Amino acid sequence: MCMALMLCAFGFDVKAQSVVRAIEGEVAFTGVRASHNMIFDESRPGLGLAGELRYNFHSVPVDIGIQGRGQIWGRQSLSESASDEYKYAGEKLNYLSANVLLVSDYNFRRGQSVSMFIGAGVGVAFFEENSSLERAGYSLYVGNGKSRSFCFMPRVGAEFLNRLRLTLFYQFEDKANECFGLQVGLAIGGGMKK
Repeated sequence: MCMALMLCAFGFDVKAQSVVRAIEGEVAFTGVRASHNMIFDESRPGLGLAGELRYNFHSVPVDIGIQGRGQIWGRQSLSESASDEYKYAGEKLNYLSANVLLVSDYNFRRGQSVSMFIGAGVGVAFFEENSSLERAGYSLYVGNGKSRSFCFMPRVGAEFLNRLRLTLFYQFEDKANECFGLQVGLAIGGGMKK
């Protein structure tokens, strides 16, 4: 659906796209939200940092690269439930996640003042869960768990003035760590080839 909208809005003329520099990087801030509450009452939004290094092909409007991202978000139970023996009031669980992905994008109107892209990434996700159970202000239990899983991340976004990048993404990985997010980044070294 997103691809069809971009094709209609920006056309499909590959030859009309400008030549851009071959190598570019990106540093970005990320806002994330867990997709599943699991046994908890709510998921709290989280923040992250990302870095990406890309190679822009000149003959086609495609780039490939590698991305690294670290993020943290949480879940918590607000009240005890008689129907769920695993849910306790005041339980909080923080998720620390790091992803290393090979990424690729197809670019529309590359090199123009406003360009769009659609792409995906595949790689590995490393995560750590830190949980604590609190009652009356006292910490009763603290637990940790570390793991890793395969990660697939579709994404769509826009780049403004060859510098500011806005990206919407969804990370498919271990169910407890699946999340969607918005990334605001600054492209470094890209732009029109001189």
